[in-house]
Amino acid sequence: MDRFSPNSRGAIFMMLSMAGFVLNDAGMKFVSTDLNLFQAIFIRGCFACGFMFLLAWRMGALNLPDGFVGTLSHPSVWARAVCEVGATFFFLNALFHIPLGNVTAVLQLLPLTITLGAAFLFGEKVGWRRYTAIVVGFLGVLLIIRPGTDGFNIYALSALAATGFVTFRDLITRKLPATTPSLFVSLVTAVAIML
Repeated sequence: MDRFSPNSRGAIFMMLSMAGFVLNDAGMKFVSTDLNLFQAIFIRGCFACGFMFLLAWRMGALNLPDGFVGTLSHPSVWARAVCEVGATFFFLNALFHIPLGNVTAVLQLLPLTITLGAAFLFGEKVGWRRYTAIVVGFLGVLLIIRPGTDGFNIYALSALAATGFVTFRDLITRKLPATTPSLFVSLVTAVAIML
């Protein structure tokens, strides 16, 4: 991969990660006929934690400058993990009961909710074009989930709750100490979800 620029490598890794998310979501939807929500989360968590632990160990992400306890006790690490647990529960709850396309469509609100959250919580500058995109995006999601019709149910609200949790997770991530390896944070999050 040395012949690729850093931007090209980043784009390739983003595409691979998106493919991984799609395969994971499709796999979880597939097993929803045989496993309940908590069994599926635990089994997926066992594989994810094992893989992430080996990756973190191999890449040196377990060598923490503030020590294990110091890094683990930082409020943003735990707040992020709690938000990820909520996001996972609500997302998979929706995924197990409504079509994958509907859940994914609701999650398309994420760039909009994160932009809105950054504007209100961090004072980021957001112009009228972005505010317009947020309103249009929200109206598009309303078209998909059709509140007030027979197609709307509690599971559509579950997908919206997942979007809220992911939004807060991403905003909290900004408050992580710069010395904390992101792979360590991901491992802590994976363990929290599995448990």
